[in-house]
Amino acid sequence: MAHPRAVVALLPALLAALGGCKSPVGIWMVKFEAGESACVDAFDHNFLVGYTPEGEVIDPSWVSTDVTDGSPALAFVQIETTTEGEGLMLFGDEAWPGKGAEDKWTFAWTRQGATTHTDEHRTGYYYQVVEETEEVEELVLSFDGDTAVGELGGQTTALQRWAESDTWNAEVEATVTATGQIPSATYLLTDDPVLGTPVALSNASAIDDCDGEVCQMGLSTVCNGTQRVTATRTDYDSEEAYRQLSAAGQAAGAP
Repeated sequence: MAHPRAVVALLPALLAALGGCKSPVGIWMVKFEAGESACVDAFDHNFLVGYTPEGEVIDPSWVSTDVTDGSPALAFVQIETTTEGEGLMLFGDEAWPGKGAEDKWTFAWTRQGATTHTDEHRTGYYYQVVEETEEVEELVLSFDGDTAVGELGGQTTALQRWAESDTWNAEVEATVTATGQIPSATYLLTDDPVLGTPVALSNASAIDDCDGEVCQMGLSTVCNGTQRVTATRTDYDSEEAYRQLSAAGQAAGAP
């Protein structure tokens, strides 16, 4: 017969086993359900008389949403804890750092990129184009024994900004012409002073077209998407096993 003290010592372990292991460690089969995404566009400028064409107005009060329906995607991930409250998820050929406590963990990664092109002339003329992109992916999982549920969220941001001197001299005009490089004529209209009809708006070299010494325009698109996720812990428990499983799975069904 076991000693009473030994039985008491075993109780916490028994209760934990009955309540289900909440550790995220292991190799999991993850199912990604079809989801939805929404995109919002924004446009700004400092041209004094410009306006966007009717029917092409970028209005932040409008949101475009796409909902996809089809069979789920299937993949395998391996999760290991590193220090208390921190871990690492291997997802195919990617590694996502994670943070969590007890049964809820978040694994995320952000990719960013930016390019800047600048033209400057000794007389003071200035033109610049900046393009920035950012992609944020985040997987949130709540663990209960050998199962987990959660959500995969993603946000992509694409930003373009243009800046150009409002006026410039004939020497610069010989290279960039009298209407400059900023693509205002692609996005903005103005009314012809004689006919009153809409015409494309350019940055004229001899006219103060903008509020300030520099004409500016910005165009951005932000898209958010979510997918429901379910996961099941497998019996695989070795590095070699995941090397074989990392490329295994099923692509999502397409409409």
